[in-house]
Amino acid sequence: MCDACRIVRRRGRNYVVCKATPKHKQRQGLHTVAPSHIPTQSTAPCCEAASATPAIPQLQIKPEPWLMQPLPESSMVNAIGSYHQAGASAH
Repeated sequence: MCDACRIVRRRGRNYVVCKATPKHKQRQGLHTVAPSHIPTQSTAPCCEAASATPAIPQLQIKPEPWLMQPLPESSMVNAIGSYHQAGASAH
């Protein structure tokens, strides 16, 4: 906000009107909610608690041993062959 900005109350809502810089009118209502300074972690105890706990819990994914075994070549060839045969008959 600048010196030309004026706060106007209309229908119970506060609006910022600026004749010098029209873009300032986009800040309507923010002046009532915005703090005069940016709080640091030392002044905001909620930030310290939030930073101590992870936002998304880390999942421990353990793969199943049977999923780690490679497929035999014969099953891979059969799977590819049946895929190509199905595609050829569809056309």
